[in-house]
Amino acid sequence: MSTLDWIIFIVAAIVFVITGLSILYNMAKGGHHKTNLTDKFVWGINTQIFYALSSFGTGLMVVMSAIILLVGTEFLYSILQAGNSIAFACVLSGVIQMGIDLGKPQRAMKVLFGKKFNSPLTIDFIALTVLMILSIIFIVGMGSASLAALKIWAYLTTLISVLCMSTHTLLIASRFEPGFRSNPFHSAETFVCSIWSGLAIMTLLSLGNPLTEVFVKMLLVFSAASLIKGISSVIALNLGKSEIHTHKKAFILLSAITFIILVIGDLAAIRQGGLVIVACLLTLAAVIVEKGASVIVVQKRPVIPAPYNKFDPKERYVPSKTEIGYLLFSIALIAVIPYGVFLIGFGA
Repeated sequence: MSTLDWIIFIVAAIVFVITGLSILYNMAKGGHHKTNLTDKFVWGINTQIFYALSSFGTGLMVVMSAIILLVGTEFLYSILQAGNSIAFACVLSGVIQMGIDLGKPQRAMKVLFGKKFNSPLTIDFIALTVLMILSIIFIVGMGSASLAALKIWAYLTTLISVLCMSTHTLLIASRFEPGFRSNPFHSAETFVCSIWSGLAIMTLLSLGNPLTEVFVKMLLVFSAASLIKGISSVIALNLGKSEIHTHKKAFILLSAITFIILVIGDLAAIRQGGLVIVACLLTLAAVIVEKGASVIVVQKRPVIPAPYNKFDPKERYVPSKTEIGYLLFSIALIAVIPYGVFLIGFGA
């Protein structure tokens, strides 16, 4: 690794250890009250992190599965392994954030042994666990020498990843109102944003590879899809006479900028370099904003019917220092795991 790689790895490892110990301390001592969660905002930044990172992870694994099914062993295995380690880190970090949200780790086992297999939470728990197992199988190189084994892995990974995307829609479906206020485009946005973010990460990993041009074109297509879905969602909100929140406006703006950048790059035959990197980073930022909206905006809706809801106090959620620590923990973990996989040399 280069000097910069070592610096990133060491700094991330230090942040990971410090924030990880603080999380364990808070959970052991009941420090969860240090968050700014309230009766209204029962989900905070840790759930936003879960939604964003699980979108990155599932989307990236679908993209990698598609590469295996379409290209096979012609694509560099090292790039796929790097992508898989990032996907694993994202999913694992998201699961940890949900565990933190439960307050006590043992409650996660109650979700599984509760045997409520029609529960979105149970389905999501099982699907994410299976997805992490599939990711570990790929990371250690099991079946990498056989194209048939890789294809079987890709089929299973695609099915489980899409199942995760579906359950993430179901987890907040109960918060939507009927009619146009039901946000009829939420499930489509969830799917599109997951694949969009996966393509962005894979594009960044494969810069310089001949297939990068294909990834950039697909990124352009999904940028257009995200922009249209965002605008359609706003139209539905207008028809339902609902407030257009800042999150949604920011998502549409980021999607539009990304789309324009990619169109300019395509017309100018620029499919590598800084312009593509900027588009990828804007894509990831847009998905993070969309997931923030999925968690926070639906909780702002009044639970008291009109006209009495005008007396419902307007609360604002701001993450506490403890919750910011959760975010830093996730960022550090996403850096530590891929570098750790590279240092150990799995699948080399």
